[in-house]
Amino acid sequence: MTRLLYYEDSSLREFEGTVQEVADRDGAIWVELDRTAFYPGGGGQPPDRGRLGDVPVTDVREEEGRLWHRIEGKLEARTPIRGALDWRRRFDHMQQHTGQHILSQAFIEVASAETRSFHLGEEEVSIDVAHPGPDPELLRRAEERANEIVWEDRPVRIHEVSRAEVGRFPLRKLPAVEGMVRVVEVEGFDWSACGGTHVSRSGQVGIITLLSTEKYKGGTRVAFVCGGRALRRQRERARLLRELALEFTAGEADLPKAVARLKEESLRMDRRLKTLLRSSRPRGASPSS
Repeated sequence: MTRLLYYEDSSLREFEGTVQEVADRDGAIWVELDRTAFYPGGGGQPPDRGRLGDVPVTDVREEEGRLWHRIEGKLEARTPIRGALDWRRRFDHMQQHTGQHILSQAFIEVASAETRSFHLGEEEVSIDVAHPGPDPELLRRAEERANEIVWEDRPVRIHEVSRAEVGRFPLRKLPAVEGMVRVVEVEGFDWSACGGTHVSRSGQVGIITLLSTEKYKGGTRVAFVCGGRALRRQRERARLLRELALEFTAGEADLPKAVARLKEESLRMDRRLKTLLRSSRPRGASPSS
């Protein structure tokens, strides 16, 4: 049985272990270790990547209670190895996943809208909430409430309890698993049964920024980003605004007026062109001739 170091300390970036078994399946090499900090993915969160020695780890999977690491290279069984996570990827996933817990609870508070599903993509994160169409004011309130919890820098605690003890936590959703249950608590705000990796304090999420919404299966899909992703989005938006401001020779605050003037000028030119085309048409000619 592999010792799961990512549950003992989700901030662990490197570790020492031993290769237990090597398997060649479907043209790929997979190794099992006696201990690992590599998270295998699950519950909407992708698996970790990194290296075992000098060998890249490109995927991690849990199968029938065993943890397998897909490697791009060769390793021998019963040999010690040093593992290193792609920490930027792992920390990003922890920011997004913890931010999702906070945002999901914020939607319950402001709109009584539960989260039905969660997806952590490479660029954006999304939750499907049980609300037919939140208006801009409701979205603003949910985003604002979520960020209040982030900036209060609340502790994020992990509780491992038996299925019988789960009832002492006000979980957003009861878990389907049997045996021991892992409950992630954002102090005094949210309690969720979850097997993912998370930051240790809500402040590490940084910021939660809503991006867009769309109707989805009777509810609403809300796209958002947290932390480093939110910072990069804001930088990109700022760059685009600067470029537009230069094109229009206007300040950023004046861009809406500049765009409105451009649209008005375009409509005026379109009307003028139609007038000229009509006046240049030979007498008696039909519009289609």
